[in-house]
Amino acid sequence: MRGYKEPRIRVSVVLLILILFIGGSALGAYIETGIDDTARNGALQYIDSVLKEDPAQGGGTAVFKDSLKNNGILLLAMTVGGVTVILFPAALAVITYKGMALGFTSALIMEGASGNGVLECCAALLPQNLVLIPLFGIYGYFTFCMAMSVIRCRNKRYRGRIYADNLKVYLMITVPAAIFLCITAAVEGFINPLLSGII
Repeated sequence: MRGYKEPRIRVSVVLLILILFIGGSALGAYIETGIDDTARNGALQYIDSVLKEDPAQGGGTAVFKDSLKNNGILLLAMTVGGVTVILFPAALAVITYKGMALGFTSALIMEGASGNGVLECCAALLPQNLVLIPLFGIYGYFTFCMAMSVIRCRNKRYRGRIYADNLKVYLMITVPAAIFLCITAAVEGFINPLLSGII
C-alpha cells in the first residue's frame, strides 16, 4: 500500500486540502459581498424557509432529501474521481466548492441576521458541518493519495496491484461516508430547525 505510507505525501495532501477549503471559504464570502440586494434577499428567504420547516409537519423530510441528494452527488463525483484515477481533480473541486458554499452562506446569514447573527449562523451551519467538513476532507485525502500512488508508479504490473489494493481501502471508507451523509442530512432536516426556533 505504497500510496498510504509516505508521510511527505500525507502532509502535502493535508495542506493542499486545507488551502483549497480555506481559499474556497474566503472566495465564497467575497462573492456574497458582490451580489445585489435582490439576489441577497432571495437567498435569505430561502435559507429562512428551510430553517423554519416544521419537522412535526413533515417539512424536515424535504430538507433531508435535498441535503442527502446534494451531498450525495458531491460524494459520487469524488468517488468517480478516485476510482477512475485520472479524474481525481474532481475531489479537489468538491472540497473547494464546499468551502465556497460555507463561506457564502455564513457571510449571508451574518449580514442578514439582526443582532444575533453569530448564533443564527451556528444554528444553521455548525451541526451538520461538524461532520461534513471532516468527511469531505478525509475522503478527498484518500482520493488524492490513491490517484497519486497509481500515477507515480512506473511499473505497469505493480501499478495494477497498487490500484487493486488501494481500491479496496477506498471502497471500504465509501460505505461509512455514505452513512455519515445520511446522519448529517437528518441533522439538517430535523435538528437545525429546532435549534433555530430556540434562538
